[in-house]
Amino acid sequence: MKPIEGITNASEYHLAVGRVICFCQCVEADLKKILSHRALEAGVELPPESSTWTLGQSVVELENIDMGMEKPFFSKSDYAFLKKVTHIRNHYAHHCYLDWVHKQGSARKEAFDESAAKLKEDHDHLMALFELMERIASDF
Repeated sequence: MKPIEGITNASEYHLAVGRVICFCQCVEADLKKILSHRALEAGVELPPESSTWTLGQSVVELENIDMGMEKPFFSKSDYAFLKKVTHIRNHYAHHCYLDWVHKQGSARKEAFDESAAKLKEDHDHLMALFELMERIASDF
């Protein structure tokens, strides 16, 4: 996927929000696949309910297993960001438009620009994480 150069209008904002939601969904699915594989490698039996764990629960369990392996798939900073993904996803699914859409005039433009800058930053971090997760998960 190509990076987004900038977000200067509502159409670009809509596209970026859609991509962020896509990245979050794919990261969650890949994370669960990687967790299952890593648990097998480590000889850890996951409970049957692990298939319905939240993203946060899955990240914690994968980190516990992965960091005990000789060659962890992810760094500590990767895990720190993975732990933020649920919050990021929830923000873009439930709140991001409320940052600016009901404001008027220059207040709307200022709020839009601030929200768009945050969206671009989150988009870029999630795109890099998505690409990493896809490379790892494609091996299973």
